[in-house]
Parts: sequence; C-alpha cells; structure tokens
Amino acid sequence: MLRNDCFACHSVVDRVAGPPYLDVSRRYLSPDAVLKKRLANKIAEGGGGLWYGGYMSPHPLLKLEQIDAMVDWVLAIHSMEQIWFQQCTPQQVSDWDLMERGRFRMEVSTNGNSEVLRSGHGDQVCFWGARAFASLEGKMVQVSGQVEVKVPGKYLFRLHKTGVGSLKINDQVVIREDVTDHEYIKELSEGSYSLVLNYQPVSASDTLILSWMTPSAEYFTVIGQ
Repeated sequence: MLRNDCFACHSVVDRVAGPPYLDVSRRYLSPDAVLKKRLANKIAEGGGGLWYGGYMSPHPLLKLEQIDAMVDWVLAIHSMEQIWFQQCTPQQVSDWDLMERGRFRMEVSTNGNSEVLRSGHGDQVCFWGARAFASLEGKMVQVSGQVEVKVPGKYLFRLHKTGVGSLKINDQVVIREDVTDHEYIKELSEGSYSLVLNYQPVSASDTLILSWMTPSAEYFTVIGQ
C-alpha cells in the first residue's frame, strides 16, 4: 500500500480525499467473504464509492493476493487501534520531573509566556486522563528530542491529540494545529531526525500520544518503545 497510491487519497485516521481506513474498519465490524470480495473488486476496478461521492482509480497491476491482504489489513484496523492505545502506560507530568535523562525533553510554560514552570525527560509521549493533565490547563507543553531511523523507507507519524497540538520534523511543520490534522507520511533515509511537539491542553481528560508506523510494522507503535 505504501508503494502504490493508497495513502495519496486515504489516511488511517484523517479524512483526505477518501475515507479514513479506521472509519472503513469500524463500518464493517463483522466482514464476511461476500463483503471482502466486494471491497477487493472496488480496489481492483475503481469507481464511485459510498463515501463523499468520490472516485477511486483502478489498480489493474495488483495481484489478487495483494488486494486480499490489503482488504484484510484495512478491516483489522479497528482491532489494531484498540491494541495500539493500550501499548503505553499513561505517564504523569510529575514523572518527568524525576528523570534527568530520556529520549525526549519536556517543558511546561504559561500560555503566552516563555518562562519554564516545569521540565524533565522521558522516553515516550503518552499521556491521558486527569492524572496527566489535571495541572496543565492553561499551560503550554513542548516536547523535543531525536529519533533514529535505521531502516530507510516511508514512515507514518501520528499525533493523537484532543487539544491543540503540532509536530515539527527537522524544523518543518508536518502536523498542524488544526483539529483535523493528526498524521503525516514521509520518506526517510537512515539518520537522526529532530522532533518538536507543541501542545496546549484543553481539559483534564485530554489524550496526547506520539507514535509512528515504520516500514516493517503492521500498525502504529508509540515512539520510544
């Protein structure tokens, strides 16, 4: 799917030209052989769909077994999403204060003020619920660090956010503060890349997770695992 044009019109969670794959998976929670065949034919032959009135181009060069594998992957995303959310243990902001080393550095400042109120380090960006965000309403959170890419290829970055947040890779904004923007796909060569995440919590029930899908993975993993 990464080698073809699938992610030019679809994303996993964001709406692009076509429906997010997660929405497709949620629509067909109990797929049977007839449904899988219908979806496979849609990929192979293209045509108008049931989503947004768009048109999908045909893919005559794909083999049947490739298309079947693509259908199986899309339909399994709902289950993989549940597993992904349970991958990381939710952290507390106070945990970062106790850590002098880690993949990422985190700073908390007053909204509109550069004065750092709290700082620390950690190996993952995985926060949700009141234990993480109860003390952060009206604050700004910045997380910065480096990730090492050892396998060249296409990487999908995902910033799961309920507040206002953005992500930069090597000083380029790749995920905007827009509430509809959560994913970014980029061809990366071997090397080190800087990440800067800016986030403004809106409530104590916020969720903030930074993950990626590597070329060899079947779904997102939390960066740092």
